[in-house]
Amino acid sequence: MTISFLFHWMLLVSFIHLASSIHVYRYRPTLPVDFLVPELGFSDCDECLAFLEEMNVTLTSEKSIIDCKTSMAITSSL
Repeated sequence: MTISFLFHWMLLVSFIHLASSIHVYRYRPTLPVDFLVPELGFSDCDECLAFLEEMNVTLTSEKSIIDCKTSMAITSSL
């Protein structure tokens, strides 16, 4: 791997973090995970869920909807 590849990968991840925090802020009180999959460029819902769980975003019990109100503190710290 080259340095430029790693830099581009880190830049892409930071843009995805920024985009997800903007979506959580704009679509309060809840946001379906299915909506974020194409918006953030994930190939499937499981990949998006893994990313959201890594960010400690609060999901409902069925893991299909983001609770934006409780996730605001997490996304604002990104």
